[in-house]
Amino acid sequence: MKHIIVILLFFCSCALYGQDLIVTVSGDSLKCKITEVSSDEIQFRFGQGRVISINRSEVESFQYNFEPAPGKDKGSKKPSSGKTRPTQSGKQVKGYLPFYAGLSGGTGSFGSVSVGEMKGKSPIMFGLDAAGFFNSNIGAGIKFNMANSKVDFGEAYSWNDQIIFAGAGLYGRWAKDKLELTASASIGALMWKTSNFTEKGVVSEDKSATGLGGYFCTGINYLVSKNIGIGLNLTSTLGKVKTDDDFTRNPAGSGVMVGVGFRF
Repeated sequence: MKHIIVILLFFCSCALYGQDLIVTVSGDSLKCKITEVSSDEIQFRFGQGRVISINRSEVESFQYNFEPAPGKDKGSKKPSSGKTRPTQSGKQVKGYLPFYAGLSGGTGSFGSVSVGEMKGKSPIMFGLDAAGFFNSNIGAGIKFNMANSKVDFGEAYSWNDQIIFAGAGLYGRWAKDKLELTASASIGALMWKTSNFTEKGVVSEDKSATGLGGYFCTGINYLVSKNIGIGLNLTSTLGKVKTDDDFTRNPAGSGVMVGVGFRF
């Protein structure tokens, strides 16, 4: 008798309340009843079963009242004003924050220049990122990175060196609780500029060159909130540029940067 009552309660609850829908990033569709939604997880249950939790990073989207209760809308009367009240029924909500913006700073290796081995400080780097995500893991965006250093070849040459990369690429992120792995690969313009260029003690004309370059970045973030994360990134620049007077600058090398990212 007890089992019969439980079964009757299950079918009555389905008939009265209908079903919600959760779609996971792997493509699974869960028809269930959502009981609570927070910034970290969604709690739901099947029928009168126990409450189950799923991480928001594993959810592509969720929708309330995906399958309304049978006959729930039949014979319903409109309000006297003739206007229907907006509800969450049928509203699809993304289970991730699709827009990302970040800024970072750090240092890295100089690379090389054709006139010899550089004797100076490591470049100071600054970066900006902006991306939109198609789902919780993959997106596309733009990247800007600038590296400045002082170059000194003793009595032969000295100058202020600047490498700029600006391009577009793919972004990836994979979150687990408060930790998030990130990666990006970009292709774009690689620009080299010098200032205060001195050759054998005499101030000469500054140099500049532009070519095709690539930029790679991978790191780990700690999410202090659902909107803000702080992280440590390893970076690498690829490419080579050459001036009209055969000065060649190759900035290829690795770097370390710390940054803050915003999700909204």
